[in-house]
Amino acid sequence: MRQRRCALRNSAERTGKATRKVALLRSRPSQRPDPYGTGRSTRPGVTDRWIPGRRTLITNNQHQRRRSAGQSLAEFALILPLMFVIFVAVIDLARVYTTILSVESAAREAADWGSWQSSNWIGDESDPLSNRAKTVAGMVEHACTAASNTPDYEEPPGTVDHETCTNPSFEYALVDDLGVDVTNDPTCADAGREPPCRVKVTLTHAFDLMIPLSISVRDVEIGFPSQLTVVRDSVFAMSDLEIPGAPSTATPAPTP
Repeated sequence: MRQRRCALRNSAERTGKATRKVALLRSRPSQRPDPYGTGRSTRPGVTDRWIPGRRTLITNNQHQRRRSAGQSLAEFALILPLMFVIFVAVIDLARVYTTILSVESAAREAADWGSWQSSNWIGDESDPLSNRAKTVAGMVEHACTAASNTPDYEEPPGTVDHETCTNPSFEYALVDDLGVDVTNDPTCADAGREPPCRVKVTLTHAFDLMIPLSISVRDVEIGFPSQLTVVRDSVFAMSDLEIPGAPSTATPAPTP
């Protein structure tokens, strides 16, 4: 009986030692030779363990991260020029829109100022002291002042208070209710003319794009040119309004 207990105890001790040895071997890196020199263990189930004396191991996850980062950088380099062109196109579109509004507002300002009274069109435009010449000069000044905040605005050197400008260019005409040109009709200066003449102002503005978006295919331009022309006009009828409370300009009748 004693011999049997001793045999069981010895067997248990041997089993425990073997178990601890196996656990120790499993916790240590494999020392078997690596035929490929990659620093990777050849033991099954252990693929990413670092072995002393070998070069640094680069795992599959690191390979994937580096590959993904390089792919993202290449894609960004390809799409960056397109994003830049779209960004500049959006800015140019906003500039064109604001320019159209400003030029149209300037045309309205000039036409409104010129249509205030029919008597403003008395005389010959070639005479700088005539009402017509002063009215045209005032219309030009009002149009250039209103359009002075537009891109590519230009005026001659030495111009004071936007008296004149070259971009936008200014044109005017007197027209009837059918749109027929009656600029040289002297009856437009009559306050009682029916229907009254109308003052038409046309402004032409040359707008330069920051980046032209056009290509030439067999001498045919496709896309946007390097320069856009903005043309806006406005028409106002002569009103000859009476201002309540204003002193009368009529000559008083002589006292008998």
